[in-house]
Amino acid sequence: MAAAELHTDLQQWWAAQEFEGKEIYSLSEDGTLSLIDAPPLKARKITTLTLEDADLTLATLRDKFTPLHEEMVALMVEWKTVPDKLTLDRKITQQMENIASTYAIGNLLEIAQTLEEWHKEITTAIDANYEAKLEIVAKAVALIDNTNWKETTQAFKDLSDQYKVAGYLDRERNEALLNRLEDARASFYEKKKAHFESEDTDLMLNLDLKIELAEKAERLAQAESWKQGTEFFLSVVEEWKKIGRTLPKKNEELWQRIMTAKNNFFDRKKEFLNAQKIEQEANLRA
Repeated sequence: MAAAELHTDLQQWWAAQEFEGKEIYSLSEDGTLSLIDAPPLKARKITTLTLEDADLTLATLRDKFTPLHEEMVALMVEWKTVPDKLTLDRKITQQMENIASTYAIGNLLEIAQTLEEWHKEITTAIDANYEAKLEIVAKAVALIDNTNWKETTQAFKDLSDQYKVAGYLDRERNEALLNRLEDARASFYEKKKAHFESEDTDLMLNLDLKIELAEKAERLAQAESWKQGTEFFLSVVEEWKKIGRTLPKKNEELWQRIMTAKNNFFDRKKEFLNAQKIEQEANLRA
């Protein structure tokens, strides 16, 4: 069969095909099947068809769309039911990347547009949370040189509580702000400790520091900063010893709080790693 005749037959074959989402695909004269530029999707080549393999190739590509559609349906259920939609940020970003790189045939545009809409809504909310947390950190930094020890100590605790309820933030920016908040608190306590070194108040000062250590342990026990939490709990014994002695009854109580937080953290980390392994194995099989 001549090339021109083959091209004509392919075009006739393509014109006869009917499936949802066909409008975002094109078939050139040389048999190149492409995704057209349809924002947020970008144009790209899908495959090259011949008259002999066109039906089988199209069927295979349409089959590849099925798991993407199923994942989107599941994600849509989560979007409608999860109270804090910001926690879906990572899943939505991952799905957007999957759609952008997949070689499949189906209604990708509808999925991509929905994901883009969700992503914009989440990004706007996360940016607002970032500004709120940035303001909290700025207040903490401004307290470093405040010598009203009792009130400033309470102020740092209040700011830490405000930070915890200020809303979801992506891990990278959240960890950066948390480090600044911790640095500010540490700087203040260094100044506070230096001030009271000349007075017989070491026991009470150490109590404040150990309370802060226990609160940090409990905070990290509920977070998903696995690297930061692991490093903290592996070094917490040394940090505890560095602080020094305090009231015996309080000392035991705070130590138990830290140990409980440590156990909770590593139990959660183990569950996370197991779930991740299962997901990776499932992806491999798929």
